[in-house]
Amino acid sequence: MEPDAEAREELRKLARTQKKRWISGAIAELLLIPGERLVEQQPARREECGEGRREGPPEVAEHQHGARPAGSQRERAAGPLEVRRDGLDGQGRRPRASRELDERKRATIPLQNERDHKRRLPLVGPGGDKYALASPDVPCVENLALCRGACCSLVFNLGIQDLDEGVIKWEYGQPYRIRREHGRCVHFDVERKGCGAYQHRPATCRTYDCRQDKRIWADYDKRIPAPDLDKLAPPLPASG
Repeated sequence: MEPDAEAREELRKLARTQKKRWISGAIAELLLIPGERLVEQQPARREECGEGRREGPPEVAEHQHGARPAGSQRERAAGPLEVRRDGLDGQGRRPRASRELDERKRATIPLQNERDHKRRLPLVGPGGDKYALASPDVPCVENLALCRGACCSLVFNLGIQDLDEGVIKWEYGQPYRIRREHGRCVHFDVERKGCGAYQHRPATCRTYDCRQDKRIWADYDKRIPAPDLDKLAPPLPASG
């Protein structure tokens, strides 16, 4: 064989050998598991010890120092996630902050139920025939200058009969509560100083007795109004 032919043959053999090595390396890279590939791709770090500096991946450096890793990267990453997922601490209990939050929530349940009960809508007053009810013997006209018609400033709910008649007005935002304006029932006639819908007044108005109501009278027998009457009933305008 000629020298030139021999040289070309050697070059072809070398190229085939390098190609086989490259293919083998690529296959080996593809066969690596993700965890091992991550370890190999991690940048080398330097650590100092008594013997000097050593370079290499974190796991290799730890082995070089004689320290055994606590677990694979996948195991170390899964541990905290599992704790956060089930909400338990290392002793199998919920964290103290979570337990205290649950206790505060349980303590507020009665208050929340009471608040929801007050907000329950719609609210309806006493039923039955209001025209068959007897009214207490209270001289409202004579007491008006002292009591200011404070009973007409109280809040109550209309009955079904009131709703069926459609005469007494109620608050649209708070059905079926008596509608008020300027601190008084909307049916109170300021000029006449009396009820403008007296014949159709609700059952609550017909049966209410102010004589024992301390919000209105400090002493009814002596006709002494309550000291905080101004908070309940605004003053009546002077007669023109």
